Amino acid sequence: MKAVKILSAGLMIGLLCLAGCVQKETKLPQTSEYESFLDDFLKMLSNGQFEEAVNLVINSSGKQLSEDKKNKLVSMWNVTFGGDLSYEILNSTKIDESMLAGTPFDEGRMFTVRFIINGSESSTAYFVVRYNDKLWIWLPPMMEELLEMAP
Repeated sequence: MKAVKILSAGLMIGLLCLAGCVQKETKLPQTSEYESFLDDFLKMLSNGQFEEAVNLVINSSGKQLSEDKKNKLVSMWNVTFGGDLSYEILNSTKIDESMLAGTPFDEGRMFTVRFIINGSESSTAYFVVRYNDKLWIWLPPMMEELLEMAP
């Protein structure tokens, strides 16, 4: 249980570090589509629908996560998001093309989300990418590697 909390904190910190690879820009018309998708995903998390939410996550190859990684992510979400949860999408920026290099993604946006969980506030980043004309939550390589190390 403690290891999952540590992994969860590490994933959040890692995502915030990756935010430095993102360029700022004003909101584009397509932002609302990305934001709506993310909002639906976050509603799943806040409602405890972790098994459904994990099916919206892909890795840098454009593939869904292995069953083992899905189970680890669901376990992490159970610990992290279990309890009284609210969230707010704070801002959005276009993901820099260099960050998408080597991936099959056409484009993407990074969102900063503020969570209030059982009275404690934190912020983290979520990456929404377009792949095969569908939107997905992208788990960048560094985050996938951290997930592999989870018990």
